[in-house]
Amino acid sequence: MKTLSRNLSAMFKPPGPKRANQLHRAAREKAKLIASTLHVELERRRGESGLNVWPTKPLDADPFEGDHYAEDWQDALLRLNAYAAIATLVR
Repeated sequence: MKTLSRNLSAMFKPPGPKRANQLHRAAREKAKLIASTLHVELERRRGESGLNVWPTKPLDADPFEGDHYAEDWQDALLRLNAYAAIATLVR
């Protein structure tokens, strides 16, 4: 009876928290796709969290001039969307 109780409680237990890389997976995939089309470099920082997001082609007005650091993939995606908006204005 005790085994049955354990098995049932394990089946109906809520799932545990997701790992950090699973939480940012969708943002990472979108960011990599946008970066490849806009010629924007995504540079992971060694041994640290975060990444640098910077355009490989010079821009007239870079909204992130001097500060290309993004805390996580969500922040990188926001920066890439800003670069995408600039790219559509230039075209």
